[in-house]
Amino acid sequence: MKSNSTFLVSVSLMIALTFSISFVTLAQQNAEVADAKSIAEQNTKSEKESLVATAKADAERDVKVDFGNSEKLLWFSAGFGCSAFGVVAAHLEKAQTPPVRLLGKSSEYVETYVHTYQDKLYKNRMIFAGTGCVLSLGLVAALISNTSTDNALDVSSGNSSDIDGALEDTILGCLSLADFLDASCSCLMDDDVVGDCLF
Repeated sequence: MKSNSTFLVSVSLMIALTFSISFVTLAQQNAEVADAKSIAEQNTKSEKESLVATAKADAERDVKVDFGNSEKLLWFSAGFGCSAFGVVAAHLEKAQTPPVRLLGKSSEYVETYVHTYQDKLYKNRMIFAGTGCVLSLGLVAALISNTSTDNALDVSSGNSSDIDGALEDTILGCLSLADFLDASCSCLMDDDVVGDCLF
């Protein structure tokens, strides 16, 4: 009986070892699969982040090229000549992304590029139209205040030499403002010194 119980214990140990080895192997395989999935997810995430960063950089570079001197002058003139209507036009204008730049790109790239491109172009249009609008409103306010001063002089004194002097001051003010606007437009036309402009 002693040999029979030893045999049973040995068989039990063999069965336990056989099953435990298969479970250990299965656990190791599951851990390796989980590690591989984690690494793949991290690689995919870093690829997406890299793709998004590339799309943003490309869009910003293309806006600098597309929104050149002529566009700057156009939107500044629209704001200056049409005042608030120029700003509204800049707000309502829809930016069209050139489709050639998006051929063969992934959907994440296209989405990021289009959003960044349209956002930057919108901001540039609003800045230049707004600057022109503020300058035109300032000019109108200066002319109105100067006109009201002229009318007050005319009513109180009735002297034509005072009126001529006030008219001369108005003309000189307009000429100096025209010189300022000419310098500002020249400054807008030069990409290298935009940061040195007065506005």
